[in-house]
Amino acid sequence: MKEKKASKIEAIFFDWAGTFVDYGSTAPAAAFVELFKSFDVPISTKEARAPMGADKRTHIEKILQDLNVQDRWEKTHNRQSQNSDVDKMYDKFLDIQIKCLKNHSDLIPGTLDVIKDLKSRSYKLGSTTGYTKEIMKHLIPMVEKQGFKPDSIVCASDVENSRPYPNMILQSMMELKVLKTSQCVKVDDTVIGIEEGLNAGCWTIGLALSGNYVGLSHDEWIRLPHEEKDKLKKSAYNKFSSSGAHFVVDSINDIIPCLNEIENKISQNYYS
Repeated sequence: MKEKKASKIEAIFFDWAGTFVDYGSTAPAAAFVELFKSFDVPISTKEARAPMGADKRTHIEKILQDLNVQDRWEKTHNRQSQNSDVDKMYDKFLDIQIKCLKNHSDLIPGTLDVIKDLKSRSYKLGSTTGYTKEIMKHLIPMVEKQGFKPDSIVCASDVENSRPYPNMILQSMMELKVLKTSQCVKVDDTVIGIEEGLNAGCWTIGLALSGNYVGLSHDEWIRLPHEEKDKLKKSAYNKFSSSGAHFVVDSINDIIPCLNEIENKISQNYYS
């Protein structure tokens, strides 16, 4: 029997913060700034955001690998940071992050309309996140009360190797009973999240304005002067274009035309 030709997307895998919740991905950035302050090592929001998308323990390690941050650590603690410090910081981070979620759990404006469209197309909606399962126990109900819960939720702590490895997507595919990554789409606001999708063999859509690389809340973005908006937008788009993302758009509100084009390419047997 001749195999039926693929004609549609099977599943979409969303990141969380900066993708469909927490415009600007402000919760994790604020938590890392507060964490390092509690160890008497001040860091900037830019330094906190640099490794965004990685699992949170790795994120702490990468911040400490920044030469300027490590220099501040050594001046405060009279020695280099050690693995035991990372362990202590990670344990403390979880409590700080959970507290930060209370003020940073709103769905990104327009998300519910997009989700309604996707569900009408019978797409399976999965998700992967750098947050741990413990953090997600608090965030999931906050988001569900607003009207959305993905069909699958895989955390960095659920797999041995998280981003940029494809393990979280592959785990979600098994949960959703999805067969082909070439008929799946990864939507993310970080380059490492796009790499996760590419390494899985998925189509990828980068969200430039709602997430980490602009790093502003929705209200802050609206109030920003046009010249500054253009500068930040260009920088964010360039990051995603350099990452190899198949598509780059402003936010989740702009993904539908991308999905239509992906479906058209799949129907022509053109894969990611």
